[in-house]
Amino acid sequence: MPSSVQGVLAARLAQLSTRAREIANVAAVIGREFTFPVLARASGKEEESVVLGLDELWQRRMVREQAAGTPNAYDFSHGKLREQIYVSLSPIQRRLLHQRVAEALKALYSEELDSISGQIAAHYEQAGSVGQAITFYQRAATAASRLYAHSEARYALERAVSLFSTPQPGPGTPKVAWETMASVYVALGDVLAEINAFEEARKAYQQALTAIPLAAEFWRARLHWKLATTWVFAVDQDLDSWRVHAQPEFMEAERILHAMADHDTPEWREEWIALQFAHIWPRRNSAEDMLAAIEKARPLVEQHGSPRQRRLLAESIGIYNAVHERYVIPAQRIIAWRERLAALEPSADEAQRGIDLTVLGIGLWCASQFDEAEEQLNAALQIGERTGNAWLQNNCLTFLSLVYRRRGQVEAMRQLLVQAQAAGVAQQNSIFSGHQAWLAWRAGDLEQAESYGRAALLQDRYQLFRTNAFMWTGRWPLIGIALIQERYAAASAEIRLLFDTIQQPPPAPLEDLLQAALRAWDDGKQNEASSLMQSAVPLAEQLGYL
Repeated sequence: MPSSVQGVLAARLAQLSTRAREIANVAAVIGREFTFPVLARASGKEEESVVLGLDELWQRRMVREQAAGTPNAYDFSHGKLREQIYVSLSPIQRRLLHQRVAEALKALYSEELDSISGQIAAHYEQAGSVGQAITFYQRAATAASRLYAHSEARYALERAVSLFSTPQPGPGTPKVAWETMASVYVALGDVLAEINAFEEARKAYQQALTAIPLAAEFWRARLHWKLATTWVFAVDQDLDSWRVHAQPEFMEAERILHAMADHDTPEWREEWIALQFAHIWPRRNSAEDMLAAIEKARPLVEQHGSPRQRRLLAESIGIYNAVHERYVIPAQRIIAWRERLAALEPSADEAQRGIDLTVLGIGLWCASQFDEAEEQLNAALQIGERTGNAWLQNNCLTFLSLVYRRRGQVEAMRQLLVQAQAAGVAQQNSIFSGHQAWLAWRAGDLEQAESYGRAALLQDRYQLFRTNAFMWTGRWPLIGIALIQERYAAASAEIRLLFDTIQQPPPAPLEDLLQAALRAWDDGKQNEASSLMQSAVPLAEQLGYL
């Protein structure tokens, strides 16, 4: 602030009575805006004295009443005035008044603390009351997370973390307890993981692991499996981050729990089930990994599980079946599976409802029931966008793209790819690169189609999905190009790879035609084989492969 302005403001403040100046000091610490009840409580003075002091400030036009609809609410007539009052206070005065304001807010809003916990925490922080500040930042983060306000939750938790290294007043003041530090770091990691910030989440979990003692076995197990989940979307050009980093973390979590003496406590069962579900759901897990985790969780869930855990187990089995059967499921099995889910207690949690809809949508897609799959996945995607849940957005956008591909919806696919790019889903995702190749094929741009198709197959080495059953998304445009260019040897090689044991097979009419072409090629009947390959193109276009 310029010295000339400071001088003018200081002169105005010097004209105030002692009573009015004391009230102005408290108001400045509260903030640019303040209410009479908080002002009176924090000042510690009789109400009449507060009224007289506030009236003097109003008469001198230093404060003003706020608009109708906000009774007993005031603000400073100019932000610079409030700033001058605040900086004129000594550090010890500021700390004392911030403490009083925090206590006043806590007392006056005891029934609605969640809504103002962030304000209370900030005042405690300025007062130097580190323990209280951390407690209320945690509460503010919890309240924000409940509303899926991830940015606000992250801010509150990062403020709490910043206080861990704040020097405590007095030699006898205890340091922040490790349980508090670990709780804050884990909550921060969970918020970051929810919004796809996995590298930052990993750092938060590692900080928590550093804070806890070796004897805290449940904490250590939980942190190891949480660290494992942060590698779900890791892309590393030199190694398989999932196998190299995630699997050892899962194994360490399991080792810690196995080594504990008592496996029959509710806490142990909860941690064991949580570990297995964490191992089941990552998108880079194999069917074998999923089945092993399901079998480890099933006995405890069936005997002791909560309704939510029972539902997750049923959905896990459904997803395992889809992966194991290469995403081809008979419609009758979907009906039976829906009946089993309907018999379970419905989900009250919105994020869990999103998972329910996503899993059902994937199952319906596997049964070629594309219309209802689209309906369920769109409903789940809306929940994912509203809550910021990255898992929902990733899976819904991926399978919606497969719906549009199979129905040959070019414009819908274009719009979805833009949406996926904005959501950060399309990066290094071989399925979406395959769709780009298909769009280029449909537009007649063979050069672009080949470029995207090759990129899709190359990216598959580092793909973000489980063992990718959908390499056909990029391979079919390459087949189409080879057939146009009459490179039948190249076409037959690509067609053969469609029938790899980990790939989703094409539907029966197309599969029969392609298998006949491969048999003819292998028998040396190249003319017959090339004719059969060419005759597959219209059917592949009709089915959305080309």
